[in-house]
Amino acid sequence: MKVIMGGFVASEIGKRQYFPQIINPGPKDIDDFLLQVASRHGCISVELEDVPEEADADLTLFSQQGEFLLVLNEKWDTGVVRTFENQTAPNEFVEVHGNVFHARDLFRDIAIARAALLEFCQRGDVSRTLLK
Repeated sequence: MKVIMGGFVASEIGKRQYFPQIINPGPKDIDDFLLQVASRHGCISVELEDVPEEADADLTLFSQQGEFLLVLNEKWDTGVVRTFENQTAPNEFVEVHGNVFHARDLFRDIAIARAALLEFCQRGDVSRTLLK
């Protein structure tokens, strides 16, 4: 299984600073990317390459001023996604990177983001206990 990780941070309005793509990232690579996006507007994307079409998946972490949103796209052609479920968040909708999401999809604990990225890079999936 080949894993490719990339992403960006917003350097100013309308401008993005892109990270170099990393093939088969390890914990240090994940930590480096997380450090750069943690308190800014940014995104980390991890995709599987060289896998059967039925296993096609990607994991995206959006960050927005200390809040995170994880989206696991299980299959590109079906639109089935899983996210973290924050039971303590208000029952309302919020804007993240210009799109509307449920507030309960957002969280502040960077350890959750790290665990999901690490698990996806190692296994090509994230457990259902972490992403519903």
